[in-house]
Amino acid sequence: FEGIDSRSNTSISAIASRESDCLTLPWYWVSAKETISRVPDSKWLISFRDITNVSNERTAVFTFLPFSGVGHTAPLIFSRFPLNPLFLVASINSFIFDYSTRQKVGGTHLTYSYLKQLPVLGPDIFSRSISNVFLPKLFELIYTSWDLASFADELWNKSDMDLKKNILKQHEQNIRETNSTRIKLEEPSWIKYIRSSNSPSENYPRPPFVWDEIRRFRIRCELEALFGHLYNLTRNEVEYILETFPIFKRRDIERHGEFRTKQVILEEFEKLKDDPILEGVCVPLNKRVSSFENPYILQPVSPTPPVFDKPANKITPPIRKPKPKTAKPTKKFKVPENQTQLFGGDTDYSAERSDYGLYRCTKCGKSVMGFSIEEHTQEVHQGNDPGYQKIN
Repeated sequence: FEGIDSRSNTSISAIASRESDCLTLPWYWVSAKETISRVPDSKWLISFRDITNVSNERTAVFTFLPFSGVGHTAPLIFSRFPLNPLFLVASINSFIFDYSTRQKVGGTHLTYSYLKQLPVLGPDIFSRSISNVFLPKLFELIYTSWDLASFADELWNKSDMDLKKNILKQHEQNIRETNSTRIKLEEPSWIKYIRSSNSPSENYPRPPFVWDEIRRFRIRCELEALFGHLYNLTRNEVEYILETFPIFKRRDIERHGEFRTKQVILEEFEKLKDDPILEGVCVPLNKRVSSFENPYILQPVSPTPPVFDKPANKITPPIRKPKPKTAKPTKKFKVPENQTQLFGGDTDYSAERSDYGLYRCTKCGKSVMGFSIEEHTQEVHQGNDPGYQKIN
């Protein structure tokens, strides 16, 4: 950042963050040519924080970045869907996704191997009606500075007329509610380095949204409520998940005197339960199965069961019978010529078996104490007396 000499002091004040041209100055620099050669078709990036530990408020932290070089502790992910990256980043920043992440991550690094095991919502679940309502809200959370102008231009050009109207309406609400005279409408001079000759034909016609903590808090709570429904959770499950963030809860109480985030999310969750935009994309709230009340019943994955023309044939897996245990082949012991066989076969040697002498089995060659001869005969040779040679 400008005016600092230590990387330990890198926080942006609330006042400075409201400026649309307030940017971070990198500490390290790499060649733009090298960066472009590795990601030639990207004008913006999605990155997440690799380092995590128990002292953090959140485990999964994802964000949009302007096109730049990043280090290995800020891994990148890429999405093939033009409008859904906003929902992708929002959903994997949710408390619900973070709760699932904490059940998986066992160390201090959120690696790709962990990420591939986590329950990411698919793009098809975000219907047209959901996009028209929530995508402009997400856009306000993301586009707050000019360095993401290329992302704003791309989203604007890939939106239909209804979505464009909603985005402009969201922008008008932002300006009206913030009532900020500090917003800079003119584009900065360096914007030409972001918008190259290959930029879309139409640029986003408005400046970045004004950063306002009150509006951002309300939007985030609305999104948390939405994801609670899209993950088919009950109200008790949402409340339980929020209570599993003790650091976040403690700091929320220190700031506001109560766990305000949980209260607002649950209020928005109740408001959204009967909203028609959820029809067909999640299970109705009154039909959801709570994992607390029925831990062994699976939650239905769709509002209506699939319909098939013909009933599927039920395949019964074969029953595997245990293989019978067979005695391992034993090597018959041969009595040396210089020794005589003491007893064996049908010889009655019960009296000999009560001593502590050492004998060798003539069949398997194992050394056996006199008092264990009968036990060895029964267990190893199935009661067939092999004959024993006393060892001098």
